[in-house]
Amino acid sequence: MKKTIIIILLILSCTQLIAQKSEWDSVLKDKDNYCFGIGEGENEENAYNAALGDLLSSITVVISSRYQASFDESSTNDKSEQSLYVKNKISTFSSARINGIKKEILRDKPGKWKVGVWLENNQIDKIFENRIKNIKEYVRLAESAEERKKVDDALRYYYWAYSLLKTIKNPIDVEYTDGKGKERVLQTWIPDKLNEIFGDISVSFGPLEKNDLITYFKFRGGPASSLDFSYNDGRGWSNICSAKDGTGVIELNPEVLPSNIFIRFEFKYLGQASMDTEVEAVLKVVKTFKWKKSEVMVPLAIEAKEKPEKKSEDKAVSLSKGEEVIKDTGDKAIFQLSDAESADYLSILNNIANGIRTGQYSGCYKYFTPCGRDMFDKLLKYGKAKLVGDQMPSLYRHNNCIYARSLKMSFSFSRGVRKNFVEDVVFTFTPEKKIDCLAFGLDKDATEDILTKGKWPDAARLSILEFLENYKTAFALKRLDYIESIFDNNAIIIVGHVTKKHNYVSGDGKQIATSDNPVVTKTRYEKKAYIERLARAFKSNEFINIRFANNNVRRAGLHGEFGERYGIQIKQDYYSSNYADKGYLFLLVDLNDPDKPVIYVRTWQEEPDMPKVPGDNGLIGLYSF
Repeated sequence: MKKTIIIILLILSCTQLIAQKSEWDSVLKDKDNYCFGIGEGENEENAYNAALGDLLSSITVVISSRYQASFDESSTNDKSEQSLYVKNKISTFSSARINGIKKEILRDKPGKWKVGVWLENNQIDKIFENRIKNIKEYVRLAESAEERKKVDDALRYYYWAYSLLKTIKNPIDVEYTDGKGKERVLQTWIPDKLNEIFGDISVSFGPLEKNDLITYFKFRGGPASSLDFSYNDGRGWSNICSAKDGTGVIELNPEVLPSNIFIRFEFKYLGQASMDTEVEAVLKVVKTFKWKKSEVMVPLAIEAKEKPEKKSEDKAVSLSKGEEVIKDTGDKAIFQLSDAESADYLSILNNIANGIRTGQYSGCYKYFTPCGRDMFDKLLKYGKAKLVGDQMPSLYRHNNCIYARSLKMSFSFSRGVRKNFVEDVVFTFTPEKKIDCLAFGLDKDATEDILTKGKWPDAARLSILEFLENYKTAFALKRLDYIESIFDNNAIIIVGHVTKKHNYVSGDGKQIATSDNPVVTKTRYEKKAYIERLARAFKSNEFINIRFANNNVRRAGLHGEFGERYGIQIKQDYYSSNYADKGYLFLLVDLNDPDKPVIYVRTWQEEPDMPKVPGDNGLIGLYSF
């Protein structure tokens, strides 16, 4: 019986080898429908890598023969330069993720391995199909951003889509149904959209405060929600600066002021392209397209050109009360402060503002609790902190605390491509009129989403808003102790990280990436390991900045049995001095005690998954657990 089993196993094994050999032979006999490669090495891995490199050459030949004409858009008449340009475009597909590669071990002698790999040609067509899907998704994101006046996102996504479009077969054939239901030919429509956006941006200057020129950006009549720019005042182009809710800062030399300032609106975002390695590969190859309206010359107003008087001490300024951002809806847990009630708080904030302007921080410490002072010190160390403008926050009461929303500040950095950010700083006062917490406010759109959507009380809305602001600020100010305190000891924590593909390199320097080399890695962490990971990230980065958008909040439980427990889906742009990514964050947070939030689940995904049922948005949510 035992001998019979052995014989059967040997027959099955031989049959399998014959089938595999037959499949490899059929590939070699049908070269018109397959790309293949053969590699040798001292072990299986080396032989496989060599085979992949050889496969790349085969793929490149197929793509080149099929799409040579549509790729050739070089402005030069030099045939060799045109050929190189086409070849470089083709290489961007080779660095895309390729599925469906099969392999066969042709020889497994010690030290002399031989491996064959192959791919059906129709899989190459799918690479192009996937790129077209990616193009349309970027256009969809750009339309959404444009509607919300997020100029930076709109320009970035349109430009990335246009760059990707230049690498596919017959781009003139790619059509897209826009948000109004109209069919658009993307090759002509995207340039028109970019020109339209550039033309709809207006720039004006506010006061010159020491060497900081307050700069206002409007988009189609209202403040640009977010916008990135660089400027040239005669000393060369600056690094990228960020404007938030229509306000940015330009640093000038007040002793030598120019007559005009040149402003260039950022649209390429080469520094953020690592968010999508396919885009990154394309941007390195495709020629940069120029739009005349992407750069403007703005005269510097006569009154702003007057040199400031030199004084031994900086003059204190009186700041005015800001506009109301939280309306009185009758909720007794929240109401706007009257002018009389606001007086003491405005006086404190005015003194703090002047302390920031003059650099006399020590005089401000008396207004803070120990925790608040620690955050204030970290805030001042978050880049080179400066006050922007002279408008004071509006004040309201919530949960026995007074909130001041918000003091606009800019933060400059010495390293990396990004020069400065503008943030709205929110102050929280204790009943004793001491500042216990500072946070970076969400932008107006995200704030309005939370305050106007959903069917829960205003107090709950504010708790959600304040939690998200404290959460994003904890990363910026590297408050590891706070982050550790808000995660439950048994929290589900899934972290995503976008990495470079580990490309295999053949002898001629070409590269190929396969499904064995994922771009996105997801790791589940225990709380302790997650905090240790954050500590390393905080130590290695000069700055971390998080931007939230497109939030969706739902209360846990069908009948409110969990009280103030919420699932928050939110789009997150994360970038630091040495890393950037984009994705979707999900947080399951308990806010029954708003002063002690507890996160039970924290997950991240790069893109929405394929919807499983009608109405599903493909994002991890409450019903995923």
